[in-house]
Amino acid sequence: MLNKVARNLNSKALLKFELLGLKALSLSKLFKNEDWEGLNEILLLVNEGTKGTI
Repeated sequence: MLNKVARNLNSKALLKFELLGLKALSLSKLFKNEDWEGLNEILLLVNEGTKGTI
């Protein structure tokens, strides 16, 4: 999965994805649908103060 993500996300979004660790699994629907634009957008907005579920 990480290889597929690395090919489709920009570098900042990829870093945030890696930092999320297991929390990134909550974004699995976007992976299944290959919604890379949506995934990039969400990851660029997420920060350490973001709470709640996706």
